Amino acid sequence: MRFSTRILHGSAAFKSENFRRLSLGAALNSAGMQGEQVVLGYMIYQLTGSSAWVGVSLALFFAPMLFIGVPAGAIADRFDKRYVLVCTELALLTLLAGFAVLLWLEQIALTGALVMSALSGSLRSIHQPARLSYAGSIAGPQGLLAALGMLSITSRFGQLIGAVAAGTISQQSGAGAAYAALAFGHMLALLAFYKTQANQSSTSVNQSSKSGIVHALTSGLTAMRTHTVLLMLVLLISLVEVFGFSFATALPEIAVERLAVGDAGLGTMHAMRAAGGLAGALLLSFVLPQKIGLLFLLVIIGFGAALFSLAIATQMVWVLVAIMLIALCASCIDILAQGMLQISVPPELRGRAMGAWVFALGLGPIGHLELGYLMSQLGTTTALLINSAVMVAIGVTAMLLVPAARTIRNQ
Repeated sequence: MRFSTRILHGSAAFKSENFRRLSLGAALNSAGMQGEQVVLGYMIYQLTGSSAWVGVSLALFFAPMLFIGVPAGAIADRFDKRYVLVCTELALLTLLAGFAVLLWLEQIALTGALVMSALSGSLRSIHQPARLSYAGSIAGPQGLLAALGMLSITSRFGQLIGAVAAGTISQQSGAGAAYAALAFGHMLALLAFYKTQANQSSTSVNQSSKSGIVHALTSGLTAMRTHTVLLMLVLLISLVEVFGFSFATALPEIAVERLAVGDAGLGTMHAMRAAGGLAGALLLSFVLPQKIGLLFLLVIIGFGAALFSLAIATQMVWVLVAIMLIALCASCIDILAQGMLQISVPPELRGRAMGAWVFALGLGPIGHLELGYLMSQLGTTTALLINSAVMVAIGVTAMLLVPAARTIRNQ
């Protein structure tokens, strides 16, 4: 497999003021998303003492993507992406600030925390397609993969800061203070997105579309149904989400039972997760693979091997190394999948392609429920080993039986 080391492609996107502001907003938004998972996951585990309930909370967080992903992609293509980003940030700011107040007033129990998880996940499902397709519109076809990599770098850096900050603030001052800090971060993200310029490509789509949002939605669904490569990619991404990305369900129990490091330790684990994702994004931003389909399948196999290392790790340092490797694979999978999906459709369908990606992510809750159940029945180690074996099997099977995936190339 040959690689092209064109560093300029990775940095060129930052010459655009719009892209710099988009990246800043993405970093702040991601800090809120990752920090929320740290605080909410730890809080629910403390309330219930059960990883199964942590799995339920994460399932509720990601489930809206299944139902909202495709419509959100249509919205991103139909309306000005800047407007979509500003509106979702305002809603997230209001939601997290309100939840902080309720926590301070001690008015939140398990049910309220689960509702909060579902509402936040719904808003983030709308946010993602607009953000990713906006990056594609700024960068153009040749700079697409590098721009997605650079956007992922800033997002992962935000996740790292958000995880550490949220875990530390929660341990020292309580969950209410942590949510207030996350709300402040979303206020800054709102300002960053507000200062971007109107997206010209989405404006032209608005003017040329005669059937409005309904037409955009139905054409997106038709593309998913009739485009063989798009459908195949969505299926593979869905399987990886179910059996790979669900590993986060195990982290609170590992932090409390296996390592006894508390919520600050859990924040460190999530920070290492962000650091691994940052490393993967850096790699794909500056070293651009030509055969991205083949690399995608190899990374899936590597993901399975990294899950195996987490299953057997018994010391904090090895757990952190395993999490970093898992996150590196996860980051590469995200960027490669986003790039392949946008490459496979015309520019006017980029939002709907990212909606298809979010739709695939929406199947992830099945994995959180599956892993949480297996952990409750078989233990953490066995549950992770099972998912590790399944991930390797997915990669090997696709390598042998889906030649179309191996042949997808970067433009």
